[in-house]
Amino acid sequence: QKQIGSIQGQLNDMAITLMNEMGNNPTEEESNPVPPSSGSADSMDLLEDQIKSMQTELQTQIAQVHGHAFQDGLTGVKSKQAFINAEATVDQKLAEGTLSEFGLVVCDVNGLKHVNDTKGHKAGDEYIRQACRMVCDIFSHSPVYRIGGDEFTVILTDRDYENREVLMYRLHYRSLAHIETGDAVVSGGLAEYNPNNDQSIRDVFERADATMYKEKMLLKSLGATT
Repeated sequence: QKQIGSIQGQLNDMAITLMNEMGNNPTEEESNPVPPSSGSADSMDLLEDQIKSMQTELQTQIAQVHGHAFQDGLTGVKSKQAFINAEATVDQKLAEGTLSEFGLVVCDVNGLKHVNDTKGHKAGDEYIRQACRMVCDIFSHSPVYRIGGDEFTVILTDRDYENREVLMYRLHYRSLAHIETGDAVVSGGLAEYNPNNDQSIRDVFERADATMYKEKMLLKSLGATT
């Protein structure tokens, strides 16, 4: 009977964990979802089967919850929540002195409102996906995050950081070509971490964002729709 009680406790703990992961606060009844059972061998086998089933379900549900939280549903790149977590990780490394250099690119998709207004939101969604594919193709060795409806951020790593200027030129000239073809136009701004002035990744982000705005105005002057 003591062993059965232990198994039932495991089941209840897993059920509560699952509900918490899904964002639900269990009620008093839900906190004890598995009713007591007798100590027969059949009951033991049943409880063991329930544990295995609930373990599988728990793992599946948690994976889905995490997937929804950290992956953007429209484009498949990392989500805003994933970027918030990345910001915290970078700031911790900066505080510990274990990160000395990195770059940040802030991107804004030009003309999304125009596409939505003239062609509909379905076309707008495809326009965002097309812009995202371009950003991912250019910065192919760095994590890309969708942090807003038409905004993306890239934390430059490895060879992308080393080749950052070349990649920014590539983004500019590909967008310039897309003004003529009607394909996605993306304004990008780059900023690099300066240990003498920057206290956090947010300082780098703000400079990159300001540079992106200048690029947006330049592309507008060259015929892009804002």
